[in-house]
Amino acid sequence: MSNVNVCKLLGIREDEVRFIEFYNAYPPKVGSRVLRASNIDTVMGRKHEKKYLERIKSKEAHEDAIRAIKAFVAKKKQANEMKFLPMMETVLNNSMWEQWIILIDTPGTEGLDWTAQSV
Repeated sequence: MSNVNVCKLLGIREDEVRFIEFYNAYPPKVGSRVLRASNIDTVMGRKHEKKYLERIKSKEAHEDAIRAIKAFVAKKKQANEMKFLPMMETVLNNSMWEQWIILIDTPGTEGLDWTAQSV
């Protein structure tokens, strides 16, 4: 099913919620441990997209989810706990970004990114 059809089915305008933004905010793997598909154009990637779009119903919720997941990953990186990141499947099944909202704007996480080199 195409992204346009998924969005139409769920009543979401595609230009408001771009799953790829959320997906790219989360590392595909840590060490040898795979956390998510490396590309959303895979069976697993599309499955993840469908789950996300079922839960996210507005642009604001989408933006909050992205900010929350970035804050969570930055916090884990700062604490050198990247190896403890949950699998994307778990994140989506439990809408974990809703719990991570409190990490947004937490001092010490500004500007941190999972792709940046460790200091």
